[in-house]
Amino acid sequence: MKTKLTFFLMLVFIMHSFSTFAAEPMAAEDAAAVAKARLEIPDYYTDFYGRVSQTDFGTTYDLSWSGNGDAQNPGGNASATLDEKGRVIYYSHFQYGKYEGDYKLSTLDRNGAAAIAAASVARICPEFAGSMRIVDEPNYYERNSGRYYIRFYRYENNIPYFGNYITAVIDAHSKTLSELDVRWDDLSGFRSGEGVIDPQTARAKYLENIGVSLFYSDDSSRSVILMYGANRTAAEYISAFTGEVTRTGISGGNYAVYAPDYSTVADNAVNYDDIVTWDDTAFSEAYEITAREKPGIPDGYAVAAASLVGTASGDSYYNIPFISSGQETINVAIDAKTKEILSYNKTSENAAAGREVSETEAYVIAKAFAQNMTVKFAACADSQKTGRLSFYGSGGYEYTFTFPRLVNGLTYAGDGIKVSVSASGGVTSYRCTWSKRVFPSAAEVVPAGDAADELFLRAGFAVQYAAVAKPGVRTPHSAKDIEIRLVYGFAPGKPVFVNARTGKLCDTSGESYRDGRASVSAGIADHPSGVSIAVLQSSGILPEEEAFRPDENITQLEYLSWIYRATSQYAPDDTESVYNAMIYHYNVLTEAERSDAAEITFEQAVRYLIRLLGYTDVAELADTYVTRFFDETAIDPENIGYAAIAQGLGIVKGNAFTPKRIVTRATAAEIIYNLATS
Repeated sequence: MKTKLTFFLMLVFIMHSFSTFAAEPMAAEDAAAVAKARLEIPDYYTDFYGRVSQTDFGTTYDLSWSGNGDAQNPGGNASATLDEKGRVIYYSHFQYGKYEGDYKLSTLDRNGAAAIAAASVARICPEFAGSMRIVDEPNYYERNSGRYYIRFYRYENNIPYFGNYITAVIDAHSKTLSELDVRWDDLSGFRSGEGVIDPQTARAKYLENIGVSLFYSDDSSRSVILMYGANRTAAEYISAFTGEVTRTGISGGNYAVYAPDYSTVADNAVNYDDIVTWDDTAFSEAYEITAREKPGIPDGYAVAAASLVGTASGDSYYNIPFISSGQETINVAIDAKTKEILSYNKTSENAAAGREVSETEAYVIAKAFAQNMTVKFAACADSQKTGRLSFYGSGGYEYTFTFPRLVNGLTYAGDGIKVSVSASGGVTSYRCTWSKRVFPSAAEVVPAGDAADELFLRAGFAVQYAAVAKPGVRTPHSAKDIEIRLVYGFAPGKPVFVNARTGKLCDTSGESYRDGRASVSAGIADHPSGVSIAVLQSSGILPEEEAFRPDENITQLEYLSWIYRATSQYAPDDTESVYNAMIYHYNVLTEAERSDAAEITFEQAVRYLIRLLGYTDVAELADTYVTRFFDETAIDPENIGYAAIAQGLGIVKGNAFTPKRIVTRATAAEIIYNLATS
């Protein structure tokens, strides 16, 4: 097999031009040998495929192996990508087969997974491993069916460069590496941190030049809330030497550092879930005139069939497509009542054609277009003079500018005007979102200084390296297009918002952000069930609560919700969904037995759980079971089978069942812990 594999790779290699490789390319026949030496590819994976690919960043070797396995060895497939220097930059391994007990907690914790990840990175990526540091998180247990995602970031001179990282995925059941993704650039020029300004000075410069502001946003129920937020994009930092604002000039591509995926202003112009009617009723010429004249649509574009769209909120608008003889399309949405233009989209704009406008010129075009389209522009903040740069086919690009709505002197992130301008200076899209909302008063919020303290402490504001595009470079394609600078900024992957009512770091919906996994309730460490409670909470099986109240009796609803979450990672939390599943899908109890706030006995709790696990028919076999509980005679005869199965599965331990006792929250946690770990 080795001979066939080597011959195949040599053949593929010869078919590609040698001129596309680096000065000293790796020999193609060595690619599989390197991969096999570093990766744990089973010998019985005898089916092989390989190819050489050319990308904007060089040559890559794509390799894959697969095999069906046998009674002793599970089948599966493995794939790897090597760069032209023979370095592994991607690896994945999937094994066939399904094991039992997917809901159970793995015997491997996060710390153990991190150790496996570190050893794997050292073996597979020795060229990178010396510069990579693992991201520390609180320890926890994942379920057997889950995976641990371990992140490493690149460090130079003990300073992080978040643009390069390795993500290692460890299978919680097999305790092996299932995937490895490497983002690494061969960069130099990492200046030492000697002479940088101190964090306090950098913070003051940030607040002075970028700032933290109070603004309106929407929570998860679409109610308006108040939050503080950093006035920055993912491409803005503070110079670690001068304190001036450093803009990277990189909004996408290989050298961009991406911020968390938060919604931006005017992204919700049409909520398609709210659309309730489509109607082709006649619309007057006045709509067409407005839709054509406002944005300046040429006469060569004819109106196709317009449609009236009604929404659940009672509003309606016309969607009007204008089509040229060359089948180029411009779509306009216009309010059916006010004749205000809601959106404009020109799909045929060729951003690569003609002269290229600067960002400043594009901003002037966008602003003038928005002012002409709606009087609401006067109620927007005219402060964002920098645009998000986007690239698409044929080398084209466009700038997108956002003008957020102002309410009570504060911006509202849910509404506003967004305009995109192509490289040739044509407007490609326009959208105005203006919703009906109740805006709370800003009178009772935490002080701005306290919000800033929380933000700078918990969002990881510290010195780091950033890639900055050299003058005139819009999209860096190689190391020669960028330079590395020392800056102060926030760590990636964390929100830069503070709930203005609670003063806590939060996401865009106002929900408090937690570092790492679920938190464990305070004050339970000394409780007899403390270990069980802590493990289940840190694993996300039991809900997070500031005070767990272990000795309080549990309700039927709460217990059913807990065991549902314990046996399914995607169990819902709302009451009706829980009961619908328990009554109609799993037959855990009947409608007559439902009593949300009722206390439950131990034998009821066991019966509910054993039924949820699917053992109802077996448990109800008559005259079949004998338990080892000394108080078996106290158990209702109809529950003997459930008690015996629970004992056999290790859910109930010891020789006493005490069936009539009322179940406390701690006892419920013990039941679930035994289920998850036995």
